[in-house]
Formats: sequence, structure tokens, C-alpha cells
Amino acid sequence: MVTTMHRLTAKEKTQIGTLKALGFKNRRILRHYTSYAFMIGILGTAIGIGLGYSVAYFIMNPNGTMGTYFDMPYWHLKMPGFCIIVMAAIIVLLTFIGFLSVKQMLKGTAADALRPYTPKKMKPLAIEKTKAFHKLSFGTRWNMRDIMRHKSRTAMSLVGIIGCTILVVGSLGMRDTMAEFLSMYYDGALRYSSRIYFSEDATAEQRDKISEEYGGDRSATVGVQIED
Repeated sequence: MVTTMHRLTAKEKTQIGTLKALGFKNRRILRHYTSYAFMIGILGTAIGIGLGYSVAYFIMNPNGTMGTYFDMPYWHLKMPGFCIIVMAAIIVLLTFIGFLSVKQMLKGTAADALRPYTPKKMKPLAIEKTKAFHKLSFGTRWNMRDIMRHKSRTAMSLVGIIGCTILVVGSLGMRDTMAEFLSMYYDGALRYSSRIYFSEDATAEQRDKISEEYGGDRSATVGVQIED
């Protein structure tokens, strides 16, 4: 969010300077771009809620993906309360970032704002003083300088890549876990030559004794009846 709003305001710097030169007050310009960031937050949140419910329904409905593993009479999607708090916080944060980004551009006169955006001067890297740095290719040295010049953009890119990788690994891992669970349950736990049922009065010592005598595994089965 920080890098997106900063790049947006940097791109609009000349237009902001033109508005100042035409007599628009800083407060009016600031309100315009802040409301723009607010609308982006509202639109993104609305689209996210719609897509989230659609994907969740596709996965959780009885005829969907989870219906392969569980048999439930009905499904009901519910949004936890903390999700609403998080979405509101994101909208407020995005609006505040837009406010700070534009406010920085409004400093100075209209002539200052009309000047193209110039990136801040970068100090030489410590590694540039070594001989190994000059042996690197031009592209590698260029990339290293860009990484150090745009630290926030680099950090946000890393966070995005890490987050997407976690989602991909988690989704594939969930699929493999459920497949392994079905194989273990139906090909392992349910394949037995005999079954011994204990009464509710049986003690733990009696159950352990019989389990050791026959060398079997213990499992618990609970019956649930749902009335219409």
C-alpha cells in the first residue's frame, strides 16, 4: 500500500503542481487524493468479500470440494467479527497513507510541485568499496543498487512473494494431507478381521488388557442423530 500510493502521487506530481498554480488550495487537493485512496480501499474490500464468499462456498458447500471428505446436512458461511475489524483497519490505513503521500508533495510552492519527481540521492554501498563488487556483471550491480534505493518496495515484494508461496504450499499440502487421511482411514483403520465392542461400564484397565491380548488398535465411535 505504501509503495503503491507513493508511486501514484509521484506520477501525479505535475498535475498536483498544476492544480496549485491554478489556485486550488492544498486542503482541496489533499481531500481529493485522500478520498481516492479511501475509494480504492472500499472497492478492494468489497471485491475481496465477494470473491472470498464465492471461493468459500465453492469449497464448503455439500457438492463442493469438502463434500468429498465430510457429509453434513447443511453448510452455513459466517464472517468472524475480527475480519470486519481488519477490513476497517485496512481502509483507514490506506486512507492515511494516501493522506501522508500527497501532503509530502504539497510542500513548497507550485513551482516546486511542477518539477518532476527526483529520487533521493543514494549513498554508495559498503560492498561497492570491495573488489568483488566490481567483478560482478553490470546487471547484478544495477539490481543491488535498485534494491537499496527502494527498500520499502523491495520489502513489500518479498512479503508478497512469501505470502503467495505459503498459500500455494499450504493448499497443495492440504490436498495431500486429506488424500493421505482417506488412504490411512479406509485402507488402514477400517481394514480389520474382527471388532470387539466394549460396554460403557468397561474400565480402562479392562480395555487395555484386551487390547494387549489381541494386539489390536483402540478407536472411539460416537453416534450423532440430527432431527429435522
